[in-house]
Amino acid sequence: MGQSVVTLGLSCEEGFVPLDSDLFISQTKSGMVKAMIHLGL
Repeated sequence: MGQSVVTLGLSCEEGFVPLDSDLFISQTKSGMVKAMIHLGL
């Protein structure tokens, strides 16, 4: 199962100000994805 956090924000010379974040969780295991690519699915 994979997890990713995507953050929307403002970047400037002084730094980064986060405005919003979303958490994405995949139900597919990476091994299954590699098998599907190998099989051409």
